[in-house]
Amino acid sequence: MISGESDSSLDQPGLLRKPLFPAILFHTLLLLDAAPRDASPYPRSQRIRSHPPDPAFPPIFHLLSCIFHLPSMPPADYHMHTPLCHHATGAPEEYARVALDRGLTEIGFSDHNPMPEKFDDWRMGIDDFPRYLEMIRETREAFAGSLAVKLGLECDFLEGCESWIEDLGSRAPFDYLIGSVHYISPEWAVDDPDPKWTARWEDPDSVEEIWNTYWNLYTRCIASGFFDILAHPDLVKKFGFRPGGDLRRFYEPAITAARDADAAFELSTAGLRKPCAEMYPAREF
Repeated sequence: MISGESDSSLDQPGLLRKPLFPAILFHTLLLLDAAPRDASPYPRSQRIRSHPPDPAFPPIFHLLSCIFHLPSMPPADYHMHTPLCHHATGAPEEYARVALDRGLTEIGFSDHNPMPEKFDDWRMGIDDFPRYLEMIRETREAFAGSLAVKLGLECDFLEGCESWIEDLGSRAPFDYLIGSVHYISPEWAVDDPDPKWTARWEDPDSVEEIWNTYWNLYTRCIASGFFDILAHPDLVKKFGFRPGGDLRRFYEPAITAARDADAAFELSTAGLRKPCAEMYPAREF
């Protein structure tokens, strides 16, 4: 699944007027092979996927078909936000119209999950949650027969709040849930550009510590079994700081966890517009 991800709309208010290539050309890629598991602590089997994987078409061929632009898979973009999260522009209907113009067959919206109380400035409030569901339903109905519109939610993995994710996931017939890690402490989102936080990156020893904290949380997010898709895997590199040595020591536990959880990583082009200047995740991932 390749995503332009929602913060592209934060950084570029004219997103709907700009080409989204390669963000939405390949976006369906990995989600197709994320089969739900009955053993999951959350009933992912109740959520649907629009394109069940063809056993005669292995995952590697999905990948090759995307790389070489073969028409074996309809393109889609499943990681899009609405203005309810306060950092996206454009109504869902506008995204749907652009999707049709660009030849997409399916899209999905996945606003950041609300919290029971005010939490930060980049997610809908709990009072907005019914409106979010209504917006996606209205868009789905308006484009029925011409574009499939899926209902998703991007959920921050916050240890101790797992029951809240389960609660939210039961409040609507979600087609998928996206798991992500932004907060590596109760007050610090690792992608926050506030100088009081970015100053922490200047100490090389801190970089190693931050990466360790982030990837440990990310791996636990995957292993929780709540999520069908895992967002921007190496978001921790956003500001261009990386520890020394072979970074596979961070990647491999997460990849193993995703294999065991039968979950999909997204490939997000949002990083191309950040100081790290590369997609999430890195090619080495």
